[in-house]
Amino acid sequence: MKNVSMQMKSNTATIVLVYHPNCRFSKEFRAEWIKLAFDVYRNNRALNVVAINDGFAPELRKQVPGYEIKYYPTVLLYRNGSALEFNQEDQT
Repeated sequence: MKNVSMQMKSNTATIVLVYHPNCRFSKEFRAEWIKLAFDVYRNNRALNVVAINDGFAPELRKQVPGYEIKYYPTVLLYRNGSALEFNQEDQT
């Protein structure tokens, strides 16, 4: 988990999926997330792609400011330790 918090604080953008293993929507979204991770890796993009089971959330809340989960799944974008949250309410 220490490695994840270091990535979230790095200069390289880190996109994080926080999911709950029993959530149907999380399961569906996680399948697409894995495809994204492989695409980023194959194309050598300057982006860290991370998926976190919500069971680790309490530890991350202590280490990374702005880490807050209201819905599952939640996607967070971090750069230099700052977070920007995307959720369905933000969509137009």
